Amino acid sequence: MPIPSTARLFSALLLSTASAVAQAAPEFVPGDVADLSCKVARLTSDRDTFVLEVDVRNRGRITAEPLVFEVTARPNGRRKDETALTIARARMPWAFRAGRPVPAGRTTRYHLYGSIWELPKRLEVSVTRASFFTGSLTPEPDDDQPPVQVGGITQDTLAGAAGTVPVSRIALHNTLPRPVDVLLRARFSRPRDAVGLITASLGAGEERTVPVESFVGSIEWMKWGQASGAKVEEVELVDWCQQFPQDEAKARQALLDAYVNWVRWEAPTAVRGAFAIRATRDGVRRQGKGMFTLSKSGKVEIDWDGPQPEGVAIGSTLRDAFRNLQRPSVAELTAQNRFARMADDLVAVAGPGWRQLSTDAQKRIQGDAERGILVDLGDDGGMQMFRITDGRLCASGWSLSGNFEEWTLEDHPRGYLVTSHRPNDGAQVFSWTYDDVDGVPVTSGYREVWKDATGAVIHEIELELPKLELDSADPSAGEPAPPRGPGLAALRAVWDATWAYPAEPVTLKARFDIETPATDGVWVGQKHVTGSVTIGGFRGYRVRGERWATVDIEIDDELPATSHGSLRDAVRDRLGLWAGRDVAGRGDFDDAFAGATIGAERRGAFPIDGGPYRAVEVKKGLIAGFDLGGGTERSFHYDLVGGHPVPTRIVTGDEELLATWRVVDGYLVPVEFEFRRVFGRDWGPEVIELSDVRIER
Repeated sequence: MPIPSTARLFSALLLSTASAVAQAAPEFVPGDVADLSCKVARLTSDRDTFVLEVDVRNRGRITAEPLVFEVTARPNGRRKDETALTIARARMPWAFRAGRPVPAGRTTRYHLYGSIWELPKRLEVSVTRASFFTGSLTPEPDDDQPPVQVGGITQDTLAGAAGTVPVSRIALHNTLPRPVDVLLRARFSRPRDAVGLITASLGAGEERTVPVESFVGSIEWMKWGQASGAKVEEVELVDWCQQFPQDEAKARQALLDAYVNWVRWEAPTAVRGAFAIRATRDGVRRQGKGMFTLSKSGKVEIDWDGPQPEGVAIGSTLRDAFRNLQRPSVAELTAQNRFARMADDLVAVAGPGWRQLSTDAQKRIQGDAERGILVDLGDDGGMQMFRITDGRLCASGWSLSGNFEEWTLEDHPRGYLVTSHRPNDGAQVFSWTYDDVDGVPVTSGYREVWKDATGAVIHEIELELPKLELDSADPSAGEPAPPRGPGLAALRAVWDATWAYPAEPVTLKARFDIETPATDGVWVGQKHVTGSVTIGGFRGYRVRGERWATVDIEIDDELPATSHGSLRDAVRDRLGLWAGRDVAGRGDFDDAFAGATIGAERRGAFPIDGGPYRAVEVKKGLIAGFDLGGGTERSFHYDLVGGHPVPTRIVTGDEELLATWRVVDGYLVPVEFEFRRVFGRDWGPEVIELSDVRIER
């Protein structure tokens, strides 16, 4: 299942549609999961999976909706060999949820599915997360007449990366005015005779078919891997859980109450001073020292004392060293982001969070905020989740993966400082030490340690910052240092020679026709979507800098009216996919590489320190690719259209984006797109064709 974009995920979380708030919701209140006791009613297994029926009794005084269970299995009855499984009966958010609750003093049965190596002799179950509410649900839960109707089963085929595979499609209809997650127990005859589980998420009032591509024996709200082909013979609805609207202001305040005591530099601050860096990779140690200036906007200037060590990215390391202190104010954080409660102790932040942004990105955020729309930063955007304990931020992670970085905190007279980040996979450790300069905390040291699967250190960076000065005036923030380095002139010539969109804004109008396998939930089950789009202030598909002033999308009336909002978001999201990667929208050279040091060309590539890319590859006088860091590379392939070489194929890792261009009213623009493997190897392809394209000046 592809990871949803920030815009469409937050649309689901906040549920601002009129239909979602038309019916009165129960009042969600704090509760204690200790009031919920579990008893195993029935346990059956098939090969390496089990089906567990659990009775949950509510010993408290508040109605509860169990959401996450922990199942502890002891295959041989011994504690030392036990394994713990976390099973969620609904996807995130685990807040403002209700569907089949446990009233006070009552018992409700739930079905859990999981994977095990062998049938355990002893098994214990507990509830680890639940929502609690007062008042009643409308309509009241009824197992005999559930609010989600299950229709017939049809057999079909699906084209994927592994070829064409058989699939079953289950017709579902959500009669509720709110989104709902459902669990279906299915009897499979392919790929093997077994009982498995189907999970599905439906929008308010949504009616669609859900494709079943492979056998799943456990509750998995994020499904990965190749489709193996499946045939479902029978299906039964066993569970459902509604998602109620939430108050964004309360989620925002919960995070800000913890954020305000996290010590930061209150005034716009630049820092300068001496540094010494040591980097060890694969047993080879490199070191260097010099002077640096880091502006409040994150621009780095370096004056090395001697030659720069090969492969040492001092710019990004310095930014990481000060990222816990050089953060936005509460007002800036509020303007740049949106907020949603994911659980009692978890708040999600959509947007840049407290990352350092370019001036162009800051302007774009401000413009979006003034127009009252969700921040859309393309590749610069995202959503993170933060855990709050005792009024402090203590962990962060990507909300859909569950992979958290645990924070270590240190008391300070003004609040608390963060001294380490430790991802729960144990593969990396990031740590900071601090001193005070005139009563203001500053980073005195920074360290990164990267380990392999055996725990051996494969990469280590140590940064010492012995003498630092702060400058709240930060004269370098307004005028970033120009790019420099021995490769400056040569890279500039290639950068400027590669064709780019014209700078003047125009208006683009077109009809669109989209073909999709509809396996991505953003299409709400629609394989064929048509409509029209008008983009005001269109300056091409810009990777950097200001994008478009307005984007108006209309969906044709023959599609369900209840799906139009989701489909408009999906079309906008797909246009943004190309915009985030198109080298023709790269922007001005001096803006893109402000403050960067460009090394001399080596083997057709220019190494970059302190810039947006680790390296820029060139070929035949054109930009051929970018090293994006972290082992990710992007390549560009060109065709000649209208007398100009334009990018018709862009490859980033497994992802492949294709485009067909033509000249429209004297303007060179892509008119057909094909997207492959964007959110995984089995994703897509999706094809967008633009017709009746017009350019108005």
